[in-house]
Amino acid sequence: MIAPGAPTLTYTDTPSPSAEIYFPTLDVDADTITVFRTTGGVTEPVSGAERASVSGDFVVIDAMPAAGVNSYVGRIFDASGASLDGPPATIEVTFSEVWIQSVLDPSSAFPIVLRQPSLSPMSQSTRNQQVFVAGLRRPFNQFWGEGALQGLPLVTWSESDAEALQLKAVTSWPQMLIRTPATFTTLPRLLYATIAQPAHTYLVEADSDARIVWTLIVDETHPMSKAVVRPLITWDDWTAAFPAADFTWDDVILVYGAGTWTDAIRNPPNA
Repeated sequence: MIAPGAPTLTYTDTPSPSAEIYFPTLDVDADTITVFRTTGGVTEPVSGAERASVSGDFVVIDAMPAAGVNSYVGRIFDASGASLDGPPATIEVTFSEVWIQSVLDPSSAFPIVLRQPSLSPMSQSTRNQQVFVAGLRRPFNQFWGEGALQGLPLVTWSESDAEALQLKAVTSWPQMLIRTPATFTTLPRLLYATIAQPAHTYLVEADSDARIVWTLIVDETHPMSKAVVRPLITWDDWTAAFPAADFTWDDVILVYGAGTWTDAIRNPPNA
């Protein structure tokens, strides 16, 4: 089995600042692939690309890149489980907003403006354990590194009913991802978190498009499995673009010419 080449990376702003990772050629013996992203010294699989099935090539949209330089590598596996890593490719993703999204649904992403007193105070404990030894008055200290951010307040406003429904939906997410620009020096660029205490207050009379203050108290958590993700393009998108009453498979094939299924994925009907 031959290791994959470095992927071709392309910036896209759909559904949020994202990166397309494309492997145009993969070894015929490659059965699955995991694509890894490294940013800020942290390496993790890309959602939708953890032991994903492949057949000659592979493409995936990373809808969760960090602000700054992101490096990607592919690891292919044959049917027996043997693996090979390819060389990395890098891309710089730039954005100035704070983006939040469900880790399970990339299409849920939207930017927010953090208001005072967001991020204040921030609590991040250190993991220390004192161990006493017989005959010694003072304990030894075992340091296990920094702990997670806890009780982090995010305060933002909604100024329309549509924005209010977006923020209300956040409370139904099992885990959220907060992507921050480099100006938030003390925060991780990719902050995975759960909401501990959601609250909102109407600033004025509860009327249509009333301004609402949202306070989301979040706790940092380890990311969920990257093998679980809602696809950006679903079968409903295809049937809506090519209704069965008007199109046959031959008609759809003609739209994409001599292209492959991967070409169709890279140029979906709603592109």
